[in-house]
Amino acid sequence: MGAREAYVEATRILPRNAEAYSSLSVIEIIEKDYSKAAEYGEKAWSIRQDLPGIPANLAVAYHYLKNDVKKRHFYNEAKRLNYHQLEAIDQIFEGTVDIE
Repeated sequence: MGAREAYVEATRILPRNAEAYSSLSVIEIIEKDYSKAAEYGEKAWSIRQDLPGIPANLAVAYHYLKNDVKKRHFYNEAKRLNYHQLEAIDQIFEGTVDIE
């Protein structure tokens, strides 16, 4: 079983497992399925709003989806929650680092 399948199974067993949805969001970002990444990230965020990685991942997904309003909103949420890698997100936004 791969990582994606394991996290999907985790969400089936524990439907309110925000960490599993957040991990699925990361997988989808890596796979460049930003719509799916946003979907999983939004699900994670609806469950828990205290994990800084969730809005950070959403900011990245919405950056690639070209939704500046949601990108900024989730970037600010990640900042509010003291996300420790804001510089990396800034570099993605600036185009100096590209996931694509």
